[in-house]
Amino acid sequence: MPLILCELIHHAPTLLLLQEVDTSAYDTFFSPVLSALGYEGVFGEKCGNQREGRVELIESQCIPVRDLSANPPPSSSQWELPSLNNFIEAHQNLHDIMSEKVGTVCLFATLRSRKVNDKKVVLTNTHLFYHPLADHIRLLQTYFILHKASVLAEQHNAGIIVGGDFNSDPPSGACQLMMTRSVAPNTPTHDECFSNLHRLKWGDRGALPPPPKASDIDSSLPPPPPIKLPPKFPQLFNAVGFPPFTNYAVGFVAQLDYIFPSSSHFELIRTAPSLQQSHITNLTAMPNEFM
Repeated sequence: MPLILCELIHHAPTLLLLQEVDTSAYDTFFSPVLSALGYEGVFGEKCGNQREGRVELIESQCIPVRDLSANPPPSSSQWELPSLNNFIEAHQNLHDIMSEKVGTVCLFATLRSRKVNDKKVVLTNTHLFYHPLADHIRLLQTYFILHKASVLAEQHNAGIIVGGDFNSDPPSGACQLMMTRSVAPNTPTHDECFSNLHRLKWGDRGALPPPPKASDIDSSLPPPPPIKLPPKFPQLFNAVGFPPFTNYAVGFVAQLDYIFPSSSHFELIRTAPSLQQSHITNLTAMPNEFM
């Protein structure tokens, strides 16, 4: 844990977005050390028995426009696409997972800069549902996160930064929505994203279940609709590019983590160099005792 803190302190960031932070680690290490260095933060613990969550830490040159809080995703009354609302309501298993099973997936904070002409930013930190068959759920979660950020940005005339662990590789529906603003039916992204709609069941662990037979699927259920961002939502850009990986574990190497700022308010100046596979190979996985 001290290695992680040393890395964070070395870069001296203005904003910190952390995921999968153990509750005791936050209370013991992150909060006291970073508070002493002038950071203000909020810890949003996951629902259920998991003692971990997401953290947003803001250096003193930014101040909250309003109290920092762990806000849940918007309720069904805030879903703008009627077809999307009808689709989720009609698919009982999907509805139950999104409304009752998956807990808080995002933290929002609206901030004002002390140094840059009082410019404001909506800071969004997320950790999306992990399941390998849940690409469609991550797409829907991303849509509602972006819509919520859009509402806050309009209220405060603010830019947007969307970051976190999306548990999604670049071709996924969630990432394509952020990069292209739309995931339309009858496209490879849309078809692949919703291919496991009837296969995923809550509680499935270990070996993945086989795809259901076509005869077992209710043909009267509405098909997945197009997923589009609100017209006023600003254009985002991928500030981290496409490194070879951000997750390196035994049997799974992929880019899952991103930072997407709004291009109307931010420009990319530089990024830290990406780790290469040769840095990790002899250490089996990341994190490890050296990084």
